[in-house]
Amino acid sequence: MNIDPEKFTEMGIGAIREMAEVSQRNGQQEVDVWHLLAALVRQEHGIVPSLLEEMGIGAAAVQLSLERELGGLPKIAGNVNTARSYASQALT
Repeated sequence: MNIDPEKFTEMGIGAIREMAEVSQRNGQQEVDVWHLLAALVRQEHGIVPSLLEEMGIGAAAVQLSLERELGGLPKIAGNVNTARSYASQALT
């Protein structure tokens, strides 16, 4: 994925990096909205965990739901090369 870091805050860049790592850990070459959501929910001191807490929604329950969604996405065999990862149409 070709992303201009000048257009994002440090937290945004961190979420993008984590999104790619979530994809890699799950054996998925296509990076989707679910990977971004998982990264944002896990982001320490991020706005998403704060919003969830404010709404009375447990981050752990959201993470569990996201893991189920991620588990249903297509996987590739072998090691995932992040240099060959690509953004899904929904993410772009």
